[in-house]
Amino acid sequence: MAIKYSVYSMKQRLLALTVLVIFFAVFVVSRLFFLQVANSDAYVKKGLTQWLRDLPLTANRGSITDRNGVILASSYTTYDVYVRPADVENVKNVAKVLSEKLGLEQKETYEKITKSGYGEIRIAKDITKDVVQNILKDFEEGIFFTSNIERNYAYDEMLCQILGFVGYDNSGLSGLESYYDSYLSGIDGVSLVETDLKGDALPDSLVYYEEAINGLNLELTIDFKIQNVVQKALEKAMLETNAKSASVVVTNPQNGEILACASLPSYNLNEIPKDDLERFNSLSRATSIVDTFEPGSTFKAIVTAIALEENLISKHNYFYCGGY
Repeated sequence: MAIKYSVYSMKQRLLALTVLVIFFAVFVVSRLFFLQVANSDAYVKKGLTQWLRDLPLTANRGSITDRNGVILASSYTTYDVYVRPADVENVKNVAKVLSEKLGLEQKETYEKITKSGYGEIRIAKDITKDVVQNILKDFEEGIFFTSNIERNYAYDEMLCQILGFVGYDNSGLSGLESYYDSYLSGIDGVSLVETDLKGDALPDSLVYYEEAINGLNLELTIDFKIQNVVQKALEKAMLETNAKSASVVVTNPQNGEILACASLPSYNLNEIPKDDLERFNSLSRATSIVDTFEPGSTFKAIVTAIALEENLISKHNYFYCGGY
């Protein structure tokens, strides 16, 4: 028996179908808007991490000098060796070259290179330019180098509490290195290449290169010659008096500039004694700045001024101080 549909029921069905189509279209458009407009930045960033392989370019940290340009702290470059497995044409040759040039076990190097799931693998770190040039003599496809910046303090213990030092990531941890870190550190760069799902570089792909911006240099009011004299005088005084500590600050009386500042005992900035933290923290304190002292003879001028003001003495009176 045939089912009869009225005009009214047909209109209802058509209206329901129209509403369903409109709802579906609104849902699709809303979803597209959410993905492509509202959240586009987040998805683009996720995409970039998947199709771009990057190698860091470390910025050169700025130098610290005295008022006459004598370098107190500077940076030098070391290199890390990477292998990009997707670009390696002959794994055995790459492992052989790197193991011979870097003094590594060839079997371990081979296993590291053939390890799956990594875009880049670091084989060695902090090697010198001479080693890099030696590797380049027998260069194989898939080997890459990145530069690192290491810190050197030209005069070891001099101004150690004032200059401070940097950490493994080349950021300032104490002293002027920490206080002016944002100026000294610079901005790291990066080298990026487009790759496919396996990590292989895409043919004719663009290579993005963002150059590192080196840090600014810092010039102190310290005069190296005066600082050197003060340092030697302090060492001599420590030996002669068998003192536990000694400090000296030399200033320009015309404008208050610090020309020299030394505290003993001290430590070598190029060989930081991190094995004994308590001792290290003690040696790191610039006692002439952070410690308090009795005013001593510097207060005599105030006592004299009070006595003159109260007419208790005249400018013709003399007083002897026996040092106690």
